[in-house]
Amino acid sequence: MQKTKLYFTMALGISIFSQTLQAQFDPFNVKSEYFKDKKNHDLTKPDKDGNSYRILNSASHKGVQINMGPSKQPKWKYHGIHYFYAAGDKDKMTTFIESDKNGTQITYFENGNIKKEEEFSNGLPTGLSIQDY
Repeated sequence: MQKTKLYFTMALGISIFSQTLQAQFDPFNVKSEYFKDKKNHDLTKPDKDGNSYRILNSASHKGVQINMGPSKQPKWKYHGIHYFYAAGDKDKMTTFIESDKNGTQITYFENGNIKKEEEFSNGLPTGLSIQDY
């Protein structure tokens, strides 16, 4: 009886812990600092819907990709906030939903000031585009 209680308690603890981890990961709320932590590199994170997320972390591109549902041939798509870099400086920040630009895209000058802000929906520009010279 004691052994059964122990196994049940361990299984319940693991289940709660894994659900907590899944709830904490939000591809639309990933800050660039997240990629500086080495333990976040080359990770694949599942969610409750059967999708998998993986972290992209190179010198020129940092972001998250999603693979929708189980698949023998995964089709990874940009998903969430992506940071693009040129010569080591942040060049652009773009939000994607399944590889379509969605939300604000910000382009930066080399000094880090905002050069251009654009809004996108389903991959197409919408509304105003504001550019600084």
